[in-house]
Amino acid sequence: MTQRTVVGYGIGQYYEKLKESNLLEGNIKFDYLCDRRWEGTNLKQYDGISIISKDNIGKLKNPLVVVLLASQWISEQIVTEMDNEGIECKRIQEIIPLEYTITGKELKSKNIDGHYRDKMGNTIYFDSTIPDNLHIQFKGMNNRLIVGNNVSTASLFICFGNNGICSLGSDSELIGVEIYTSNGKIEIGEKCLFSTQIVLRNHDGHHIFDRETKERMNHNKDILIGNQVWVCYRAMLLGGTQIGDGSVVGAGSIVTKPFKDHEEVAGIPARVVRENICWSREDTNYFDRDFFTECKDQVAKEFF
Repeated sequence: MTQRTVVGYGIGQYYEKLKESNLLEGNIKFDYLCDRRWEGTNLKQYDGISIISKDNIGKLKNPLVVVLLASQWISEQIVTEMDNEGIECKRIQEIIPLEYTITGKELKSKNIDGHYRDKMGNTIYFDSTIPDNLHIQFKGMNNRLIVGNNVSTASLFICFGNNGICSLGSDSELIGVEIYTSNGKIEIGEKCLFSTQIVLRNHDGHHIFDRETKERMNHNKDILIGNQVWVCYRAMLLGGTQIGDGSVVGAGSIVTKPFKDHEEVAGIPARVVRENICWSREDTNYFDRDFFTECKDQVAKEFF
């Protein structure tokens, strides 16, 4: 086999995380590193590895460029640039499966025992009722997803960073929902109803610090949703959210703090607008009930 000269391209957070986790060792060895931030500098080495400029990669013998960026669109731009110059290029995710997506349909076809585990310590617990169109993306390690019985969805996307936990309660209907969790947990109870364009995120995506103390101000916080909770269109539930049993979150609300059982909350930021409520799944397009006792759907009684 012809020996390759391997160049790591784009040295940032993703490279540092891979190195910190010892995932580079035994998987790939770089002969050179390349990053646009070093252009025009006199830096010769980084992390004990020789630095090469982008313009000189094509002069190497049989080069293979490995893009070390988490950003898909920037990675694709670099891959296109390398392809145009006739240089073979791969994303690091093609070599080390730290970031990938798996669906409910794939899980059912590959793991009949209802337990999935990958080499990065990510685990999924499920049964035969897991929805086909559940999409789970792992971007890190040591995450856990628990899917209850008869969860249904039109579009459900769950993205894990590192050390995230997500649980979906049995008989919940999550019509159009995106969930993002890392270094914390997001729990959704049983018999919940989530509308469309709803986002749950237990972290901000970037760090915020106090200028004087240099101490972090926006630590990740858990999101805990009780049983028989109705979350309406375009609500956003952020770290620190707690919604009690039998409650309702109004359309377009942004929630960041705890609320009690049987409350309707709404607004930006969300506040209590009604107390001591219960609700029914019966559609007001078809029915016009005056009393809960008239409803055929009596699920709320389980959580009185």
